[in-house]
Amino acid sequence: MASGRVESLVELAKTEKNESRRQRYIDLARKTALKYKVELPRDVKTKICKRCGTYLIPGRTLTVRARPKSRIILYTCKNCGKTQKYSYARENRQKINKGKNT
Repeated sequence: MASGRVESLVELAKTEKNESRRQRYIDLARKTALKYKVELPRDVKTKICKRCGTYLIPGRTLTVRARPKSRIILYTCKNCGKTQKYSYARENRQKINKGKNT
């Protein structure tokens, strides 16, 4: 029941144009997940700023930078300036290792 409510609030936030209403939906989703001990899906976690709780939308509330040499993607929140790093090399390594074992 609670997980369905969290998912519906996140879907509403994705489609909402009004910034304050979108933020309210995300706040309610996080509070509901904490109250009922439901884990937020990984794709939702990466789209919420860990410092200020803003829903991250590329171009509006988020700056995305890629560093090909270090295989890192940087997400920078435009609201508070928090930078989050995500590696994309891990997926490529798994694909390469699967090919060598066969």
